[in-house]
Amino acid sequence: MSEEKKNVGAEIGETIARVREFGEKKDLPEETIKDFIKADIEEIREDAEDDKKSSVEDWLEMAGMGSDDQITPLGETLSNEGFMEAAGDVLRNIVRGNKPKLANMNMPSTMADVKRTYGSLAWVKSRRLVSTEITVKGGNLLQGNPSTNITKLIQAMKVASDKNKTIITKLLAECKPYMDFLSGNDWKDPAKVKAFTSTHHGLPERADFVDIVWNMKPEDAKLPTLDAAGVVHAAGLIEQLTAVYYGSPLNPFKATSWYDVMYAKNSSEHAWSNKDPRHAEMAKHYAKDKDTMSDLEQIADNLATFCYGVEYDWSANSRNGGYETGMMLRGLIQLIDATVK
Repeated sequence: MSEEKKNVGAEIGETIARVREFGEKKDLPEETIKDFIKADIEEIREDAEDDKKSSVEDWLEMAGMGSDDQITPLGETLSNEGFMEAAGDVLRNIVRGNKPKLANMNMPSTMADVKRTYGSLAWVKSRRLVSTEITVKGGNLLQGNPSTNITKLIQAMKVASDKNKTIITKLLAECKPYMDFLSGNDWKDPAKVKAFTSTHHGLPERADFVDIVWNMKPEDAKLPTLDAAGVVHAAGLIEQLTAVYYGSPLNPFKATSWYDVMYAKNSSEHAWSNKDPRHAEMAKHYAKDKDTMSDLEQIADNLATFCYGVEYDWSANSRNGGYETGMMLRGLIQLIDATVK
């Protein structure tokens, strides 16, 4: 077995274990757990296929042939769309430019491109639109009136987020003595370090967040591709979901001072990690007192373990709406990509 297949197999195994642990902890029905596992496995396999295709796409771009659409075998292109349509797409791309690759976009920074293209009826009408039916992951969430489903999901996220803000505020209060101690000058006094470690015995490493209450379960569904007005509407929904998914106040960590407190300024590193300059200052101060430095590192480590444990519980052990939001976002992208050539 190749190393690549071994890696994919290991990732699938870890995913099954993680999703099952989450589902059983939340008392989800067995059928729901299996659906979540199936969706995650399909995504891992598709990512592996995308990696295989990347070298072909690179070759096409170097050859000047263009690859604004997902790469398909030449025979499939000829039989399904016809040579003249494919040639017309190439000409259209030369004259009007390639369509944006939604699946590869960092949405927050490229929403202007989405609005300018897929969000413009005139631009959409200048492209070739394919009329067919495709299977969409989580497509049932987009059936009927997806705007209504999105509104209900956001409302459920807001209710849970408001409750979780209270939980995070309380957690911040628990870690405040640690932050105050390390931020001031008391850490420079070995006696005060010893006194602190004797009266503070660690922080909670986990958090029990409130889950969203939303009864729709993502399921694959066959959906028709879109007309021009539908593409524009879908682009608007992508903008709405992107605001939620990538940094909305519905994330209670962003709505509180969590990141300001727990992370070094302008850095993704924890404020008291060994990469923080203050850590080096402490190590220099206690260069000849390893015991006190060890106690000081334990205080900082308690903070780091607390920070990462709480954030892990939010992302992996709570149903905060991120999974459902991501499924809707990917489904809309899938529909647009299948429609617009």
